[in-house]
Amino acid sequence: MTYDNVKVGLGLVLIKDNQVLLSQRKTDDNGTGEFGGPGGALEPGEGMKAAILRELAEECGRGVAVENLRAICTINFRNGKSSAHWVGVGFAADYLDGAIENKEPDKHTDWEWYPLDKLPKPLYWPVARYLEAYVSGRNFFEL
Repeated sequence: MTYDNVKVGLGLVLIKDNQVLLSQRKTDDNGTGEFGGPGGALEPGEGMKAAILRELAEECGRGVAVENLRAICTINFRNGKSSAHWVGVGFAADYLDGAIENKEPDKHTDWEWYPLDKLPKPLYWPVARYLEAYVSGRNFFEL
């Protein structure tokens, strides 16, 4: 397949008491019905940490506070379902405070906390890599 461009996607593994925040995707792009965390695309001129915090606020509410925000992995993926070649950057953070709200109910179901050893299925495949990186420390995936 020939790709038109390269895009950067960001995903967040948000942790509270050995649980991760996930919701089921409703959008009609790839990943419909799969579980994922907050995330989205990097906008031109935007810093990556600022972008993932923006996505968290847009999807879960502006009052959600986190600490220990850090990059945990990079994914170079060309899945053949999109004309874009994506580079994904996975972040992890610890939940600190604030009400988690579903600010985009047209895009996903309500947010829920899931134990890391009892994750729902199916996981959105980039999010599965982010979670693998969080647990194993592996920091690069080529797909």
